[in-house]
Amino acid sequence: MQKTVAISVLFAFMMSAMPASAKLYKCKDDDGEISYTDQPCENEGKELKLPPLTTYTPVIIPNTTSATTDPAENKQAVEYKSLKILTPEHDKLILTNTGTVTVSFKVDGPLQTLEGHKFAISVDGTQLKSRGVTNQIRLDNVGLGTHTVQVYVVDSNNQLLKTSDTVKFHIRRKALTKRQRNKN
Repeated sequence: MQKTVAISVLFAFMMSAMPASAKLYKCKDDDGEISYTDQPCENEGKELKLPPLTTYTPVIIPNTTSATTDPAENKQAVEYKSLKILTPEHDKLILTNTGTVTVSFKVDGPLQTLEGHKFAISVDGTQLKSRGVTNQIRLDNVGLGTHTVQVYVVDSNNQLLKTSDTVKFHIRRKALTKRQRNKN
């Protein structure tokens, strides 16, 4: 049994190593042992007629982009239909002693992060340096008074792709109740 398996493995190995036009011979020696070779047998043996090799021709998929065209022409134009600030609401009074304001917003369509698109924000007309991919930004230490906020979608070169309307909000300190003042 082991000899048969060894011969089968040897046969398979020889088949893979032989060129496609090579001949294969099955030989039997004086002891009755069978071997396979690419040389004609000295004793009893015969040439094996093998079936044609199985071949595979891959399907050619046409290239959708041409090397002669501008790659920018091949990209689909990404259009964000709307960008809206959800919070804070326009002209809303925010009571906070820490100056923390959460700005949340919604863009119509998925943010194209693979294209390098990110959200940017400006407070009181000054665009902040930070960029992000989440639809919520926390502003810390915003001073008392009236402020404006605006959100943008920008590309990897910081070019504006979509701009929200400007939202105005007001920050006031929370008044301490009589009970809270007595604890301090």
